[in-house]
Amino acid sequence: MPLLGGPIETIAGISTGAAVSVSPDGKQLAFTESRSSQKQTHLLISNTDGSGKRILAVGIDGERSFPNFSANPVAWAPDGRSIACAIEEIRNGRQTRIVLIDPRDGSEKAVTNETWDNADHLAWLDNENLVVAGFSYLSASAQVWSVNIRSGTATKMTNDLSSYSWVSTSNGSVLSVKQNPVSYISTIDLDADGKIARTRDVHKESGIIESAAYALDGSIIFTSTANDRREIWRINDDGSEPTQLTVNANATFGMSVSPADGSIVFSSNDDGKNRLKRVNADGGGMRILTDGPEDVYPSFTPDGASIVFQEGLVNRVVAMKRLAFSDGSVTGIGPGFAVRPAVSPDGSQVAFYFMDTDLDGLWRIGIVSVVDGSIVGKISFPKYVVERRMRWHPNGRYISQVVGEGEEIGLIMLATDGTASRTMTGLGKGEAAWFEWSRDGKQIVLARIEKTRDVVVLARQSE
Repeated sequence: MPLLGGPIETIAGISTGAAVSVSPDGKQLAFTESRSSQKQTHLLISNTDGSGKRILAVGIDGERSFPNFSANPVAWAPDGRSIACAIEEIRNGRQTRIVLIDPRDGSEKAVTNETWDNADHLAWLDNENLVVAGFSYLSASAQVWSVNIRSGTATKMTNDLSSYSWVSTSNGSVLSVKQNPVSYISTIDLDADGKIARTRDVHKESGIIESAAYALDGSIIFTSTANDRREIWRINDDGSEPTQLTVNANATFGMSVSPADGSIVFSSNDDGKNRLKRVNADGGGMRILTDGPEDVYPSFTPDGASIVFQEGLVNRVVAMKRLAFSDGSVTGIGPGFAVRPAVSPDGSQVAFYFMDTDLDGLWRIGIVSVVDGSIVGKISFPKYVVERRMRWHPNGRYISQVVGEGEEIGLIMLATDGTASRTMTGLGKGEAAWFEWSRDGKQIVLARIEKTRDVVVLARQSE
């Protein structure tokens, strides 16, 4: 794209979903690509016109991968002798580290012993120093680090309650996008026609609230980073008496409240390993249910006797599993690729997201039978809907899907029998982190996040 205007040129043969890095002489590109059919991700280089494409390194699913979405995971060194690259490694858990890869032969060299839960924003400050935005699941924020490639020393350049992303450097200055999130818990009352009658913000706090659900007594269970840790809290539906229930829960990817006894199952991160844990309704009696390493997004069956969950995170193959509490057995359900399962109100079916490669490769909602795992339905939704958050309506006739309408949050009510869908708008502003229906279908609890974003100068080299 010419900076002063003119036609945009497509570079043939490059299908990356992440930012590319240009070599210092302007003649080559470094980038990552996903190869789902091969269950691999690749680091490649090519000429700037797309010719001469060559694979430098390969990531095998289940072992390691190269970030390929919404990131700048590679950065060509100013001297052109190496390419810094973020690599996600799966050992006992998932961690990201930085390696230097030689563009001539693909040989690798570790940069530092420091690892992060996620780190896919890289830039060079000079020939000896990298900057990286490193994310921690425990605090739900990313800080900017500098890494010296000679000594391997990694030093925090920021250490505050904000979160940073998209680092860049120029003439010794380090710039980043600074984000300050504010989270809300809202309740939405519906009238007899299923239209919004009243919306209330019942809780507000700095930081990240990622999950919210109703307890058996009508209070609200939610996850919070208010104490710089991911813990589970309870609050009354009028916003009174917020109470921390857990200590060292490290709650990460989803939670679910038992309809039988009010106990809570959630995904917990310990040293990069995500496993399912369970606590009593009062937050006590924490116990480990699964060993991970990537067990996430649990959903209780209506009888409270089992939990359906997603096994796997960013690998090309993620699957649905069912854990029976009676004997601890884990069995597979449905197809080999299934994201964020949700059990139907009667417990006979499970809805999930999948890429419909048999048809057109678009994302759809699939529905499988719990009895035999057979697919009993597929539901399409608009291409512009990129959120992957859905819940069954209590009547079982609709699946509600989050949709962003500009700054407004809405729900698309998708009929399970294929009849016309409808959209409910005006739930609030910002990003919908999660939502749940009340058991009678007359109310919704919504966790939403509003963020302020500013470009900031973090550091400047001494003159």
